[in-house]
Amino acid sequence: IVLCLQCCSRGPPLIPYATRREDGTEECFSSECVKVGGFAWVPAEESGFNFPFYLKKVLEALGCKADVWDSLDGRKLVPYQASVRGDVWEAVSEKF
Repeated sequence: IVLCLQCCSRGPPLIPYATRREDGTEECFSSECVKVGGFAWVPAEESGFNFPFYLKKVLEALGCKADVWDSLDGRKLVPYQASVRGDVWEAVSEKF
């Protein structure tokens, strides 16, 4: 399945970012940090944005392990597309 990120008119999408303290709590050291849904988020870097990398980070933050690729059937996808196996996406999409 090919996933596509559309329209980020307010800037780059937010990516999970946190540093875990010894007591198990998370702390974000960036001035751009936003805390939402139990996660600390910061804007992804605009230059060289890569949706497969972004999607993998978001899935990891949700506790999902999934292979995410930047190609399909040997063809390179554009930076705002990512491919995952259909059965894997069905399993992880329930977390959203």
